[in-house]
Amino acid sequence: MSAIQGYHAVSIFRKFLGICMENCKIQGRSYSFPVTKTRDRDGWHQTGELLTGRRDRVDFVFENGKTAFLDFDEEQYFSPIRSRTWNIQGDRGEIRDWKVCYLNEGNDPVTEQLHREDFYPLREGLQDAYLKFVMEEVLRTGEEKYTCRQSWAE
Repeated sequence: MSAIQGYHAVSIFRKFLGICMENCKIQGRSYSFPVTKTRDRDGWHQTGELLTGRRDRVDFVFENGKTAFLDFDEEQYFSPIRSRTWNIQGDRGEIRDWKVCYLNEGNDPVTEQLHREDFYPLREGLQDAYLKFVMEEVLRTGEEKYTCRQSWAE
């Protein structure tokens, strides 16, 4: 996924992979790179100023064998030169951005559009935030970490 970061990304991973409260191994790294400042919360910038950007690349390997990859560039939020994209692949199809392509029960290809859902239970939010904090620790230290079951998972 290269579209959103933090607990938002974790939430999308868990939702589409059917992950509930499974533990996982998290490993990753942050990279620094030059990028031209174009737009931020304060508006447009056309000076051509070069910034040092940060890209996070993180792997989440869940106990059930399912895996999620985060590839996020902090400039993606507002910049017109950094696109947002996400891709989820399974054995019968994929989701790319808001488009779903899959084989139905008769093995016929089907294409649909995703629609946003707003329901978000507290225990799910707690799990997403927990995984985000572990992810940040991995990025800070460069060390692989394993999560453990939390009280809200019971």
